[in-house]
Amino acid sequence: MKNPNSVVMAIASGVIGLVILAILWQAAAMAVGDARLVPSLPAVLARLGQLLISGLFWSEALVSLQHFVVGYVPALIGIPLGLAFAAVMPLRIVLGGLVNGLAAAPLIASAPLLTGWFGIGDGAKIALVFVVAFFALTSDVMTGLAAGAASGKAPDEAPGAARCIIAALRRSFVLAVAAMLVGEIVASAHGLGYLLMNSMMVFDFPQTVAVLLAVALPCAVVAGAARWIEELV
Repeated sequence: MKNPNSVVMAIASGVIGLVILAILWQAAAMAVGDARLVPSLPAVLARLGQLLISGLFWSEALVSLQHFVVGYVPALIGIPLGLAFAAVMPLRIVLGGLVNGLAAAPLIASAPLLTGWFGIGDGAKIALVFVVAFFALTSDVMTGLAAGAASGKAPDEAPGAARCIIAALRRSFVLAVAAMLVGEIVASAHGLGYLLMNSMMVFDFPQTVAVLLAVALPCAVVAGAARWIEELV
């Protein structure tokens, strides 16, 4: 298990990383000297504060959350499927290559195709989140546990099985959030991806960066927490 000192060090490392990123951003803003292209950090934080007290932001965030949850939760079926593929070699031989190939493919690029199939409503965004998360989860669990299955142990009893599943969840979570944003950017009238694209279209760069921060920071917290749990098991 992870000792308390290592947990503190991990948190401190994350905070230091954020501070370094903030310094680099402000330095870039000062070097460019054009707030229309690279807004200063105070301008970005001020716009972020305005967004967080805005009803419009939270209504768009609720739409995005719906796209994410409705697409990601069904994709969790990839965990038992990955366990099954890892445990049953014939399944892995027949379908493993297909699953790994699709997991390695840039499925986010299928957003325009899914929009053509499902329309510009919620369906295309939900489908994109599902497809991206499902194949990533199934592939990561299958490949991560295949060694345990080959050794004669049941996948859920193999060393590091829980860690493998948590790692797969962490990676698929980040990919699913990216898929949600891309789907909303491609064709949508609502959601954080739409808000992001709309900000870019009117050259409101402070709001563009603020929306990115509003999405990225919670994701970083969730991913960091998952990594911490991964080290505990």
